[in-house]
Amino acid sequence: MGLATVYGIVKQHGGFTHVYSEPGQGSLFRIYLRATTQGEASPKSAPAPGGTAQDLRGTEVILIAEDHESIREMARQSLLHLGYKVLSAGDGEEALRLVEQERPALAVLDVIMPKLGGTAVATQLTERFPDLPVIFTSGYSQDAANLPAGTGRMTYLQKPYSPTALSKLVRNVLDLQVTKLH
Repeated sequence: MGLATVYGIVKQHGGFTHVYSEPGQGSLFRIYLRATTQGEASPKSAPAPGGTAQDLRGTEVILIAEDHESIREMARQSLLHLGYKVLSAGDGEEALRLVEQERPALAVLDVIMPKLGGTAVATQLTERFPDLPVIFTSGYSQDAANLPAGTGRMTYLQKPYSPTALSKLVRNVLDLQVTKLH
């Protein structure tokens, strides 16, 4: 999953990571999480709206640009399973090549990618498709604060995310887009 994902998980749980490294000796990563008492219950999250698979289905074209192959494939398979057509790219340049042939209804872009990052890709995509909604993803929570201030078309999804969280957000963003157009 990568260090960015580990960092995001640890930060979300109120912890921190200590790294010690020596040339020729390797690196030592220590992860510190807050202690809990034995009887303490873990917090429960409220169920998200629009939960059935039927509610999440769609036929729109979704562009995914993600440099981590396992995350990209999980997202691709999740959306394909729900009926979406998925254009899948491993970097920003590839993402822009894919939309030369087909117009996406939504773009899901990793903020940090080789060759061309998500914000640069979003800029070029929205110049070509002004009403295109964009979901940015990142394992670094501070990346959310540095995203372009769009016109309500840009959303942020913290990594790691589940297939269900991605599917719900994709459907909600697409439904909101339809509502805005009418």
